[in-house]
Amino acid sequence: MANVDYKTLLQKEAEKRGWTPEQVNIFEQWRNNVGQMESNNDPSVKQKGGGPGRGKYQYELKKGGSGANETAVKRFEQYLKKNNISISALPKEDQLELLTPDPDFSKLSSETQDMIFLADKVLAKGAALNDLVTGKIGQDEAWAKWHWKGKEEDVQSKMKQWDRNVASVQPTTPPPPKPVAKRPPQESLDALINQE
Repeated sequence: MANVDYKTLLQKEAEKRGWTPEQVNIFEQWRNNVGQMESNNDPSVKQKGGGPGRGKYQYELKKGGSGANETAVKRFEQYLKKNNISISALPKEDQLELLTPDPDFSKLSSETQDMIFLADKVLAKGAALNDLVTGKIGQDEAWAKWHWKGKEEDVQSKMKQWDRNVASVQPTTPPPPKPVAKRPPQESLDALINQE
C-alpha cells in the first residue's frame, strides 16, 4: 500500500470544500499557529509538569486527562476509511502507537500528528472550517472553541493568551498605495527655469 501524507489529504479536503489556494494557506496558518500555541510546534512535547497533553497539538491522554487523543484517533480512522486509505499506509511505529489503549501523540511522527489534526477538525461537530478560511471566525476563537475546548467563561482570557503567544495574523487587505506627488504644470516649471 502506498504511503499517505498530510499534503495529499489537505489537498483532497480543499478540493471537496472548494477552497482557493489562499483559503488553504489560511487553514495552514491556523494549524501552524495552533501548534505554536500548544507546543512551539514540537511533536515530541509532553505537557509541562507531567500533565496529560502530548505532541504538537497537546491532545490529552485518557488516563489523567480528557481523552481527546482517543476521540481524535477515532475521527482519524473514520476519515481514512471514508477516503479509502488504510492505516497500514502510515509508518509502522505510528500504526503501533495508534493501536494502544491510550495513544501518546508525542510518540507519533509530526506528519501523522498533522493528519490527525486535519481529520479531527474536519469531523468535529461545530468546527466550521469554511468560516475560518473565509474570515467569518478568527483563528483565536477557532482555537479556543474547536481545540482548547475549556469552560465558556474562560474563552475570552484564552483568546487574549492566543494573541499574546501567537500574535495571530488574520487576513488583511493591503494598505492603500501612497499618493503620487502631483507634478506642477509645465508653465510653472518654465517660470522657475526662467527666473534663474
